[in-house]
Amino acid sequence: MVEKRTSNLGNALTALGLEDVFLSNGELSRFPLVERGRITNGIIAEKLRLGRWQSVIDMIYGGSGNASALFDGDRDALKAGILKSATEHYSGKGITQTTIDALVKSGESDLLFTIATSANSSYEEFTEISGHIDSSYFTDAKHGAERSQRLHDIAGKLALREKRFDSAYRHFSKIGDADSINGVFDAALDIQDRHSSRTLLEEIALSDSSQKDERLRRIVLKSISEKDRFNPLAIFELANKHGVKLSYEEKAKLQKRLADSLSRYDVEKKLGDHPDEKLLWAKRHAKDEPRAAYKIFTQQGYDGTPVVAAVQSGLSMERYKNEERALKASSVSETHLRRAYQTASFDVKVQIASHLKETKGLQELSKQAHESGDLKTAYRLWVAGGGNLGNDYITEIRTALIKDGIENRFGYMHDIDGSDTKGMVMAYDTLMETDKGKRPDNLREAYEIAITLEDEDRTQKAREAMIAINPKWAIWNFASPRGGIKDETGLDYALGFVASKYGADSVELRSLFDKYQRAQ
Repeated sequence: MVEKRTSNLGNALTALGLEDVFLSNGELSRFPLVERGRITNGIIAEKLRLGRWQSVIDMIYGGSGNASALFDGDRDALKAGILKSATEHYSGKGITQTTIDALVKSGESDLLFTIATSANSSYEEFTEISGHIDSSYFTDAKHGAERSQRLHDIAGKLALREKRFDSAYRHFSKIGDADSINGVFDAALDIQDRHSSRTLLEEIALSDSSQKDERLRRIVLKSISEKDRFNPLAIFELANKHGVKLSYEEKAKLQKRLADSLSRYDVEKKLGDHPDEKLLWAKRHAKDEPRAAYKIFTQQGYDGTPVVAAVQSGLSMERYKNEERALKASSVSETHLRRAYQTASFDVKVQIASHLKETKGLQELSKQAHESGDLKTAYRLWVAGGGNLGNDYITEIRTALIKDGIENRFGYMHDIDGSDTKGMVMAYDTLMETDKGKRPDNLREAYEIAITLEDEDRTQKAREAMIAINPKWAIWNFASPRGGIKDETGLDYALGFVASKYGADSVELRSLFDKYQRAQ
């Protein structure tokens, strides 16, 4: 009866959570040696029942409370109890480093291995525990191979359960478990996860020559059947590298997937030896990658409808904003330009007609611009197309442009082409007829036009009108014209006018003007 009460004291203290304080304070020394063992046994038994198996390990193997010396029970039964408690009460928080160190230090590799292989741990926890076991434990002549087999079997299953396919494959490969490797392949292939390793699947497929062809074909077909399952280029390269046999329909689907996904860079760098796939890509990307697509068309002598789409799209892009995609008319064959012209947009037609110097086409485009109200473009295209510069059509357009320049743009006549002499004269005459006192800008523009025309009579009239408004302003315009060359005649005339007005010597005034004008 006394023995039972003594043993139960350890259980009771543990149930109250007082056992560690009890042991650390040296309370056991108050009891006879035999009773100390019974109390210790009771503490250990209750700890195991409550799932505090790591605390027991610390007591027995870590030296806590001198419990190892006081424990007088069956050591094998104790290990079995620890294992049972660990299996039933594994918390998922893992085994502590203190517990691991205690078992390693005491040489209890077998108990550590048994806990690792029996507890419901995660793959990471399992590898953490097993990684502390001395390597000699797995090279033991009698049991090493069996232990290693079990270790990799459990590790592989845990990794597979957590979809760590690469780790699972490595463990199963070390023990030659073909069935489990097949399970890894199936799981990795079927999982709806873009991050599952295509390279791992290929490695597994190649690891078994008897299943290689069937596995490789399954990888390719999975990519064909499920959009975005694998990188199409990687699958295409895999199929070509290993000669995977595909039906005509299957190959066409893979090519389509490839064409839809590849970038211009991939096509240029990685499809050099695959003209069919390059051509398919070009057909499908004629509008969004016209430059690269057109290059492929010309290299392969392809002349289908997508060529027209590429030319029209490439010419419509702003070349300086799309240097890698836009086309210049000069880089397109005349045949393709003429084909593209028929259904092209207005702007693209202008580019083509201008490049081919199609005068009739430019004149027709001028009329289209006129109908839409774009007089500047209508004028420019009519002149570029060699249209009659004396008919009513162009006269009406000129008149409107000149009026706009005078009323809205300070007399600037930049829309009138320098080769259009009739237009330049009309602009000059209109500018000269405006109110000279209020609109000096008009006179300056008329003067510049006369200079451009090299018409000395009109230039002199403009000079006189400018001097009449403001001699100083006129002189500085003569000294710094837009063309950059001084109007020596104008300067002599203007300075002579000033000298005469004030009774000064014109030669001396000109000399002083040149001197100080250079100094400014």
